[in-house]
Amino acid sequence: MKKPIIFLVELTHTYITVDAKNTPLAIGYLASYLIENIHLPISVDLFKYPEDLNDALLINIPDIIAFSNYMWNEELSHAFAKRVKEVSPETIIVFGGPNYPVDVDEQKQYLIEHSNIDFYIEGEGEVAFCCLIEKLIKNRFNLEQCKTELINTSGIHYNIQEYYNLTGPTNRIIKIEDNIPSPYLCGVMDKFFDKHLTPLMQTSRGCPYSCTFCHDGAKYSSKTSHFSYQRINNELEYIAKKSQVPSLTLADLNWGIFPQDLDVAKAIKNIQKEYGWPLYIQSATDKNQKDRIVAMSKILGNAMVIGASIQSSDEEVLGNIKRNNIDYDAILKMAKESSNTESLTFTEIILCLPGDTVQKHYKAVYDMLAAGIQDINLYQYILLPGTEGSTKEYRNKYEYKTLFRVIPRCFGDYKVLGHNDTMVEIHEVVVGNSTMTYNEYLECRKFDLTLSIFNNGEIFNEIYKSINHLGIDRCDIIKQVHKKATNKYSELYDIYDLYRKDEEDNFWESKSDLIDFMHNKGGFHRYVSGEFGRNQLHYWKSVAIYERFQQVILCIVSAINDILIINNLVTDDIAQYLEDISKLIIYKKGKVTSLDELYVFVTPFDFVSLEENNYTSNPFIKKTEREYKIQLSYSHFQKQNISAYLNQYGSDLRGLAHLTHRYSAKILNREVRLVK
Repeated sequence: MKKPIIFLVELTHTYITVDAKNTPLAIGYLASYLIENIHLPISVDLFKYPEDLNDALLINIPDIIAFSNYMWNEELSHAFAKRVKEVSPETIIVFGGPNYPVDVDEQKQYLIEHSNIDFYIEGEGEVAFCCLIEKLIKNRFNLEQCKTELINTSGIHYNIQEYYNLTGPTNRIIKIEDNIPSPYLCGVMDKFFDKHLTPLMQTSRGCPYSCTFCHDGAKYSSKTSHFSYQRINNELEYIAKKSQVPSLTLADLNWGIFPQDLDVAKAIKNIQKEYGWPLYIQSATDKNQKDRIVAMSKILGNAMVIGASIQSSDEEVLGNIKRNNIDYDAILKMAKESSNTESLTFTEIILCLPGDTVQKHYKAVYDMLAAGIQDINLYQYILLPGTEGSTKEYRNKYEYKTLFRVIPRCFGDYKVLGHNDTMVEIHEVVVGNSTMTYNEYLECRKFDLTLSIFNNGEIFNEIYKSINHLGIDRCDIIKQVHKKATNKYSELYDIYDLYRKDEEDNFWESKSDLIDFMHNKGGFHRYVSGEFGRNQLHYWKSVAIYERFQQVILCIVSAINDILIINNLVTDDIAQYLEDISKLIIYKKGKVTSLDELYVFVTPFDFVSLEENNYTSNPFIKKTEREYKIQLSYSHFQKQNISAYLNQYGSDLRGLAHLTHRYSAKILNREVRLVK
């Protein structure tokens, strides 16, 4: 018997840009576990890009091809599976991953509708997939015999003579550090070190929380375990030597949940000192270990962001989604302690969760602003297949109104084994429920745009911290600026109007109508052109910041002046300061793709010192007679890293929107220096 050929595939759309920009760690784990445990001669190859997979299939069709199934690549994966079956019916098609129903009847229906799938692996994949491969090889790929022997085997779903084997997921690997070899250290991830993909690592698995909107909220994922420090350190050094992009992503669901995560932070810092990498770390930090998270942030500085994700601050909403947030005082303490570090703090709030209202949504935002959290990331409630919140029970109980939308960047026309196939990924968004109408939802989304433009990315951090010395906080400014920006006489009103129209144009009442529009009514070309298919919140924020920045600054200064007048705080010094700090912000944060731009201006305010102490000193205490000559430009190091990000994400508005959604916009800020 010849050596079986196995393809492991975790596709991303690439037609507009590379969408899923992390290395395919899930199939890396499958490969490293399989190679270590199968004890049979096999050939294993991994694929991320559809073009690479097509080229390989034209040369050699594998005996087994396995796809990681996510919301953003499902149709793309099924298109390849369908074509492979057409040209090679004997090839075994395996799917696995979270984009799969939890209800048994719905699982059966999924397999009926996707008849090209021979096996679906439910839950953690390494053990079940290895068992399946071993059984297939030993039975010389006799599919019926193999299925007969696998009846009642946990985690391997399939149809045999109209009987559907839909057992629960296989038992999880509890001691992962002893059982799953590193896919990096064994070399199977080397092909993915390119200028597009950010290295993805995992230091722990599992999540003790039970949120209904999340795949990992199921009881199955509740136990957590940790890889060894030595392995993590070895992986970090290995990746640092090979990475072509500036950042690292951690796949941990709750980084900081383990005491040894503090040691991991120290290891990353040591790697930074030796290799200058990673510049930034994307991670989801644990919500309950705030003292440890702050300690980690003191080690890593501005490379780390500190999360205090709440999703909502309302107890009824939290009860409906089975979530327990940390105490508000703990968030307040964390934000205060973090203000003395270089790290950015953020929270996440989801609009239109069960029981949500306009008032509850606004209150959650203002609660976090008042606590001192810097970035407030605002999300729509997307119904993920395989989550409790997407079940019929929840839909009926909370009277969801849902609409369908093409996932941004997740569409394209691809060559698949001699065919040109157009693939579109679609998700379902909750835009109303028993406590929030659709019009109320739209009003909340308009407010979310204001917050994204005027708060997130620390775009006006200098102004907020300065004005706070006068007793005016961000909540007051955001409330006033929202009124001004959304007024029909505002110079920014057209942005809000176009944003709302853009969002409405991209929503469809039915998935079938959207598919028909894309395939048969010219919709696909309108998405490719950028007319449709954007992430509206981030795109229109980018329009405001990168094309209308002067008007945005005038709007916030006008709102602050309104508040100063009401509080009888108007002085010549304050007016001069607002004028000069506006100039500083324009020079510091404008024209971000013009890497060689250099700006110089003269001011009576020592902005270099203010920058160094993060505007914690009061600029209004005394007026200096001295004039400071301030220069703003990118350093050589900044130019290198910003160029790498622009190559990875793109330098047009869509690319900048995607980049500043992933990272704080402060990575694009020019350095502020004093000219002697």
